[in-house]
Amino acid sequence: MQRRLLFILLFILGITFLSAIDQTIICSKPPNKPYKHTIATEPFGLIYGMGNVSYEYRFIKRASLIGSAYFGKMLFTDVNKSYAAFLRYYKDNDPTDGFYFQAGFSHIEVSYKSDKAEASSIFGGFGYRLLHRNHLTLDVGAGIHFSSDDKEEFEKHSGNLIQTVTVGGPVTPALSIYAGYSF
Repeated sequence: MQRRLLFILLFILGITFLSAIDQTIICSKPPNKPYKHTIATEPFGLIYGMGNVSYEYRFIKRASLIGSAYFGKMLFTDVNKSYAAFLRYYKDNDPTDGFYFQAGFSHIEVSYKSDKAEASSIFGGFGYRLLHRNHLTLDVGAGIHFSSDDKEEFEKHSGNLIQTVTVGGPVTPALSIYAGYSF
């Protein structure tokens, strides 16, 4: 009788233990798998009429290559061609999000009426990438562009309002907010 009681007690204890392990496994957060690809866009550029598509390829855990192409208008000027390529290094060991440093090259060519302007620049900056569990990303960055091209400005007057588009110049600050999808 004592053996049966001991057996039943151990059986109940074993089921309780396995149930607790099963709940722990179900409730625990799955490990972050490093993504290899991100497709993103800069939604605030659309306010000024300029859209873009950006592709990021993470070739090692902490570093990635990024290419961007811009299209449309920048206020009242036409963007004939604009592209950028850069290398990004993530400071943290987390493969999904964190602080980063980046450096790269960009080129832009715009036209207004019969005038054209183009500029190439190198740039450096930093930012933060946040990855949501549904693979959605939010990326906020800041940096500085350095260019040896002359600064050119286009102006459009409309009543008391003056719109200005500047291309080139020795030093230009930059801010960006990207929204994307990682896989």
